[in-house]
Amino acid sequence: MKWTNVIIFCLVGSPYLISAQASSERMEHLAELSPTEVETRAPIARQREYFLQTPFAKPLIVDANDLFELNEATIEKIELVYTKFRESESFDQRALNLERINALNEQIPSIVENRLINWQLVEQTGCNSPESCDSLFHGFIITARHKPSRAESEREIADINKMLDLLPATPEEAGLVDKAPINPEDTASHIVYLSKGIQTIKQGVRPPPRDKSGYRPAYYGFGEIGILDYFKFTAGRPSINDPEEKYNIKLTIDERGYVESVDLKSLKGNSIAMPSLQKELMNMKWYPASDKGRNVSDEVDLTLVVSYAQIGLEKKGKGAEKKTPKDMFDLMPLDFDSTIIKVLDRNDWENIGITADLTGSMSKYTAQILYWIRLDLQMESSRLKHVTFFNDGDRKSNRLKYIGQTGGIYHIKATNFEEIKRTAVLCIRAGNGGDTPENNVEAILEAMRYCQECDRFIMAADNLAAPRDIEIASQIQRPISIISCGATNEINPAYLNLARNTMGSLHTRTQDFNDLHSLREGEVFYVDGVKYEVKTGEIIASPY
Repeated sequence: MKWTNVIIFCLVGSPYLISAQASSERMEHLAELSPTEVETRAPIARQREYFLQTPFAKPLIVDANDLFELNEATIEKIELVYTKFRESESFDQRALNLERINALNEQIPSIVENRLINWQLVEQTGCNSPESCDSLFHGFIITARHKPSRAESEREIADINKMLDLLPATPEEAGLVDKAPINPEDTASHIVYLSKGIQTIKQGVRPPPRDKSGYRPAYYGFGEIGILDYFKFTAGRPSINDPEEKYNIKLTIDERGYVESVDLKSLKGNSIAMPSLQKELMNMKWYPASDKGRNVSDEVDLTLVVSYAQIGLEKKGKGAEKKTPKDMFDLMPLDFDSTIIKVLDRNDWENIGITADLTGSMSKYTAQILYWIRLDLQMESSRLKHVTFFNDGDRKSNRLKYIGQTGGIYHIKATNFEEIKRTAVLCIRAGNGGDTPENNVEAILEAMRYCQECDRFIMAADNLAAPRDIEIASQIQRPISIISCGATNEINPAYLNLARNTMGSLHTRTQDFNDLHSLREGEVFYVDGVKYEVKTGEIIASPY
């Protein structure tokens, strides 16, 4: 079988330099990772995935075509894919894995040294003979960021705007300040929401009271929130670019509490969730209605609201306050990385300037920054003074990116949110990220020149992209607080050392490191479970 789009690539500026012995130990460690079992892991026609094929039970064979595709890419993940089937009990899969990893490292020197890359072993179970296994893909599947096209930049901007539309627009809606009292006559209905992120409902509710004639209607054992919890994973959600959907649901509940019939009507949207709702509604189990102690059939009328970010039940009747989720975490998908908001919310910094990387793959962090700015500027005392966005050179050719003169840097005073958002959009449209390194230091130096009144400078940095201009970091004379974005594996040592050398701090989604500058030679600390130590004056990650 011949696979197309087979590519070799080169890493630029690996953040790890280790000895030959350490490199060998690293390969041994990778070869012994616990595999993930799947039936098949076939190459997918995506722009972000590239394939290096190996024959069944043989080491790596590399096709040298199209090398330029990933010469400047940021590598996120490498999967070594093989089959679980063994023709002989004496076959040593670990030895073959090591052989393949070593072959890859010979073709692409130092790739195993870059510990920011997420390595995985993927074991396919969907074959039981050499012939059937030979038809499956064997080799490396490499997930990488590529240069976004102008059309992709526009989609990124649209996604950012969509996320901002989903989020609370005011500090009152976000629960940061008390809301003004609501006149019951001002609202006739409200929506009870449940986001993807809320945990499963386990506690039941009390049955509804009987009326004067002894009748009690059918009810769901876990209440309104339980109904939403039932659908949070089973409802076919619209995409982020699809409109909200609304459905009227009439259920007939029989004497045993089973759904006898479903009348489902779409009131709004593209009806994407309708097929899954129709199926799941029939599978629900209710407490049946009872009349003077005897179970009877009943009808239940519901209005369900489904969108990309959340699901809700519309409730009728005056006097109901319209509910809004208190923070963005309840609104976003389960895999949403809330690093920016978490860090800014738990640190009471004042008079701050934010410097943010707006290159490719940073859109979810850009949305968080803009969301936080929108709320902060509405507070009685705003904490933000200045904003700097950068894109590593405004689509400038890499050969023209001189240290300290790369450009693509956009400054604006923090006074008007819409102007700040327009500046961010301008920065995204003007640049595409280029090669892996970014001009972080140049951007922070300019930010410091523009904002003399700022007491603290915060840098939102892409963990996978080291600064291209670290050699001019000695010009930074003020502390920097670095927020590490996208750190799924380890923290980029370039940012740990930049924070340490500027007497600053580094922040992850769960931890703050404010005393890196006080670490002495040989001292050890942990970031999200990974061990780091100071060795010959630099912070490095411990072996493996």
